[in-house]
Amino acid sequence: MIESHQFFIKTQTPLHIGCDEVYEPMSFVIDENNKVLISFDPLDFFSRLSKEDKEKFSNICREGTIHSIQKLYQFMRGKETEGHPVALCSGFIEHYRENLAMKGSDKKLKDEINQFKIMRTAFLENTNEPYIPGSAIKGALRTACLNALAKTAGHVDYNPKDKGAAAHLEKKLLKFSDPGNDPFRMIKVSDFLPVFFNKRIVYAVNEKKKESKFAARELYQILEIIEPGAVFVGTLKVEQPPSKETGIQMPLSLPAVLKSASFFYSKEKQREEKELSQAALPEAKFKEGDALYPLRIGRHSGAESVTIEGYRGDIKIMGGQGRTTFSNKGAGTFWLAAERKKDWNKKQLQPFGWVCLGKVDEKLAAEFDQLREKQKEKADTVRSNPLTKGEPSGSLESVSFIPPPPVEDVWENAQVFYDAGGAGKISAQMQGKSGASLVGKGNRDNLKAAVSEVLHKNLFEKKKPINARVTVRKVGNAWEIVRVDPQA
Repeated sequence: MIESHQFFIKTQTPLHIGCDEVYEPMSFVIDENNKVLISFDPLDFFSRLSKEDKEKFSNICREGTIHSIQKLYQFMRGKETEGHPVALCSGFIEHYRENLAMKGSDKKLKDEINQFKIMRTAFLENTNEPYIPGSAIKGALRTACLNALAKTAGHVDYNPKDKGAAAHLEKKLLKFSDPGNDPFRMIKVSDFLPVFFNKRIVYAVNEKKKESKFAARELYQILEIIEPGAVFVGTLKVEQPPSKETGIQMPLSLPAVLKSASFFYSKEKQREEKELSQAALPEAKFKEGDALYPLRIGRHSGAESVTIEGYRGDIKIMGGQGRTTFSNKGAGTFWLAAERKKDWNKKQLQPFGWVCLGKVDEKLAAEFDQLREKQKEKADTVRSNPLTKGEPSGSLESVSFIPPPPVEDVWENAQVFYDAGGAGKISAQMQGKSGASLVGKGNRDNLKAAVSEVLHKNLFEKKKPINARVTVRKVGNAWEIVRVDPQA
């Protein structure tokens, strides 16, 4: 007997599936005006260069030093080419320009260049489109089942520091002795292929779960993510063992596996929401729906979402002076998606990896076919004009998609004012723009959090108008202030 159904996955928060690939310096250019990275085939790009540029490019590549990588970025700057565009977060362009202009010791340059590494999400080689490997989904379902079994199995003798301890624990809970009689061998999960999607490059940053005078120790990462609202389709199949000779003592059914996922990840979502709230960080709000099952997949899913409750002694916690300790309670920090590598607005941070899994019925299958066509039309448009940003659309009311993130812009040398009346308000004016504002909320901490600390004295204490670099976003027909920084 085989249980097989077509399912879809809808992304609820930024999702990055590691694939050990990065955007190499000689395979992309940055369009600073349109805030997109355009990746391309290096051989095709090289063939289009003039004879003079080919010689210059070859000479830079032959140097083989850390400075030659910076020279390569400088050489590529402003070059026009066709390729695959990926949207950039608001703080990336500034970071890119800093790297182009950086001077100093070889070590300083090497550290910064190495950190300026853009990690790609898993993609299909022939189309460059993202996909979700079946192994990622199967791993999430396995974790949920192990947690469900751990609730009823009683305590299993287990030392997390022993070699192979995690595998020993799984064998005890699932009642198997070797891979041949692992019940999950009978669960087949296909890769989930894209129906429609948008990609973006963001920063992954670390925030402590508990208030501390010390910042989290981890450095930022630069990740290509699949944005909320993307949809992928694949198949889940559960086979029943053909006979008792397989040695599988605990056969699994699809309803039981999905029930475990719903219970475990709903609980983890509630735990995370509580911890985010206690740390004054925004929660990821979404509704799974009666027929949708929450899952946590991909990088930075949180240690608790990939371990077994009651057996979490192997979660590493960074202590003082670089010491490593172990915790049964969970990780001490969050990894969150941010618009900037530092001085980020905490109200904009988002957790990684939350998706919903649901069955594809006839109505959804028809709508997905339409959306595939729209995605294809968008891709065809981009190929003919790589700077065109077409967005797929569709009803899918039963799936309740999250709207795309708001449009952002940066106003250079804008004039900023502070009004202390009422709840407090900061406003920005720039020639040719309708103006932007941000209103205080009770104690006005959100106003100060949005303004670089070096500007606080003049703006909030002396209440003087200042000229600054203002990041804004479109909310309806109005502009809202996101960040106020010193004018470069």
